Amino acid sequence: MPPCCGVCIFARRRCTDFYPRQALSDTVARDLLDTGFPLQDFTPCELFQRIRGRTLWFMGDSQMLQFYYAAECFLREFAPSLRRTPAVPFPDNHELMTVRAPVPYPPICLDLALGTRVCAVRVDAVRDLIDTVIPKIQALVPNCHNDGIVVLNFGLHYPKPGSGGRPVEQSLLHFKSPDGSWPGGPKPFTCARLDAWMEGDPAVLAGGAYNAAIVHLLPAIADAHLKTWNATAPLWRTHWPDECSHWCHPSAYQLWLFLLNAVLQRRPLGSKVVVRGGADLSRRLAASPPAAKQ
Repeated sequence: MPPCCGVCIFARRRCTDFYPRQALSDTVARDLLDTGFPLQDFTPCELFQRIRGRTLWFMGDSQMLQFYYAAECFLREFAPSLRRTPAVPFPDNHELMTVRAPVPYPPICLDLALGTRVCAVRVDAVRDLIDTVIPKIQALVPNCHNDGIVVLNFGLHYPKPGSGGRPVEQSLLHFKSPDGSWPGGPKPFTCARLDAWMEGDPAVLAGGAYNAAIVHLLPAIADAHLKTWNATAPLWRTHWPDECSHWCHPSAYQLWLFLLNAVLQRRPLGSKVVVRGGADLSRRLAASPPAAKQ
């Protein structure tokens, strides 16, 4: 899904768009509160202070674009304008684009107060990240080493298989299979509760073979591990219709913001928080004010 439709529109992927009158977002929020996630204490004011004066980059596959949509909406009250901007000036922004099919995915940002930004760069291959995206950002964004916070994910895309190979769709999600992995074949898919996760299967709790293989390497390649898998595993009802990979808004991606804030606090990687703000702000997480087109 290419960048679309303005801030807080979520590319028309709201839960109420897909599942009207089912109140799925309310159900998710209630379930998360009941299982110990204090979402009511998480405010835009707190997250903004953690990234104040920095650029928060979301880089990776289509999940990261959805994650970005959640972040820009959550932080919208700190934006002088709801009009998105290119990540770097033209024509360099076009050269930063590595995904052009089925449509172009230009890097985009929402400028916030005090020199703060949230940005999304769609990049599906690690090689494109290393050879193109990171070098260009380092060359074009002043002081990016010190001011940038980068959230990376490559969970949905792998190299094309060689002769005799087959595509690897992704790590575990909520496909109707014993461990939630992709069972093969095209859409439509029916999502299902991940019983193996509920039963405590060690391989499933680890997020599957791909996550288990890389987790020991993360300390050498990243400052922190944003652990979304087990927190998101119960959210099988809010996937887009006929697929079991992406989630509607607000649900999983808003939970990931809560987890990201906790990681920035715990490491610590962000700026100091002076005022946490009122809990009423977090209840405005998914409001839809009039938004400018990109």
